Amino acid sequence: MNVLHAIVHGQYIPTAPIYFHLTCRLPFNNTIILIKNLQFKGMQSRLLFQQLGTDSHVIVEHNLNKVYLATSNFTKSVTFILLDAKRLTPEELPTLAYPPLRT
Repeated sequence: MNVLHAIVHGQYIPTAPIYFHLTCRLPFNNTIILIKNLQFKGMQSRLLFQQLGTDSHVIVEHNLNKVYLATSNFTKSVTFILLDAKRLTPEELPTLAYPPLRT
């Protein structure tokens, strides 16, 4: 969470791609959701993320209270309450490499 606070307050400007897992809660039934493998894309009054391997976008309000998970054209979205954010280390990143072909 500290990294998100630093980005919002201008204390940290990422120069390389950074990735997160967000722990969120649905406001209407308190279900806890883990949104995995988010790449930070930038900040334009809100924090913008792209979920790896999907076409969904995640928007976090500048006060870090609400998270919006939306389709690529923003026609459908779900609102969550942000509980925690974990920055991923390079070892924790998912591998997108394909296994070698067997001959």
